[in-house]
Amino acid sequence: MLRTMIASAAIVSFICLSSCGQSSSPAPPSAATSDATRYLVQSICPDGELPLAEPACVAEPQQSSDVMSWHRHDWPAPVGYQIEDSFVGANGSPETIWSYPPFGSFVAANGDGGEVYSVATNDTVTITERQDGGKPGIQRFCGGTGWIVFEANPPSGSWASTVATLADVPAGSVCPATLNSDFTQWRLEQVAVPFIINSARQSVTVATIISEHYDAATIATSRHLERTFFGQGYGRLIWESWGLTAPTINLSARCPGTAYSTPPAPGWQLEDCRYLTNIVSSSGTMTDSGFGWP
Repeated sequence: MLRTMIASAAIVSFICLSSCGQSSSPAPPSAATSDATRYLVQSICPDGELPLAEPACVAEPQQSSDVMSWHRHDWPAPVGYQIEDSFVGANGSPETIWSYPPFGSFVAANGDGGEVYSVATNDTVTITERQDGGKPGIQRFCGGTGWIVFEANPPSGSWASTVATLADVPAGSVCPATLNSDFTQWRLEQVAVPFIINSARQSVTVATIISEHYDAATIATSRHLERTFFGQGYGRLIWESWGLTAPTINLSARCPGTAYSTPPAPGWQLEDCRYLTNIVSSSGTMTDSGFGWP
């Protein structure tokens, strides 16, 4: 992953995008997700540019060996607190990785990490592994259904749901016999997503799968929710953490919100978030595989 940032550099092809009103990403052909990977991996033009800037280009999913001319930072401008990229890993599995300052190669102590997705033949998507600052080392989600993100044919205008069964264990550990039951729901919508391009805010309409993962078998018995927005051609665009306690930090600059960023029930509070839609140009030669996350 390109990690040497030129925070003040302008992306010339974004000049109109940052001043010409709302833009739209191509709409999906239908609610059917014939290729779930489209929502897990960001697309790039042959020259490495963002398709939003070159809508006529023939975009392809980003590979771990690709060098890019831009990255998705989180809010606020100019460079936020985190970089994130979503790409096809060396083993063919979609991955999302993230990095914190100084935005160099992988350093676990900085909170760097990511997550790996598995796409089944029936287009059911699960998270198989994750590493973040909340727990040391790599977590593995095992047993039962695993951590379901979404299944094929997500509906629009309503939710599809299931109760996922899984355990969360350190990588290398044996999966226990007793599993957690986690209510999970998902939907496909055209979402007006807030972006920052050339340090200017604009709205981009993106075909987005919204996935909600609760920590109990029902919403009523849950105390925590992870809501993730997977944008077609972008991968993991937005992550929100909801709970029953007020946030300990001011999230107003980091969480601009969408029409779907609402509490699941009365009393729920937004506790944390990442809006990875702050497009910043970059310079260097490091690729995503070169980032070094194991």
